[in-house]
Amino acid sequence: MLGPTVFAMALADFTLVLIYSVPCSVECATPLCFAMAFAGFTKVLKHLDDHEVVLSATGVTRPGDYHYIKGEGMPHFNDELRKGDLWVQYSVAFPASLTDSQRQAIKELLGDIPTAPPNQ
Repeated sequence: MLGPTVFAMALADFTLVLIYSVPCSVECATPLCFAMAFAGFTKVLKHLDDHEVVLSATGVTRPGDYHYIKGEGMPHFNDELRKGDLWVQYSVAFPASLTDSQRQAIKELLGDIPTAPPNQ
């Protein structure tokens, strides 16, 4: 999180947080499925005023990665043409389990999965 929270609200696809330490900036958390995080995605985020913000990535998105969008935050007090910024933080939903064929496909794609040494 960018700073102290003043206001937080859970919406359908994301959680919105207004940030006190960065005037008019907004942070939101949005989930990605494993496939989207691994292979890239395009996702539409509906803002509080119902306009759409397109989020996309072509590479791997790790849990906790941020996407910064200038000018997509809240309007400044007494100056609605000037807006803060939007910070989107991604979470990744990993599957609870994999079938043997899914596990084999991942091994073929990524190569052998290293075996960690036992804890000592």
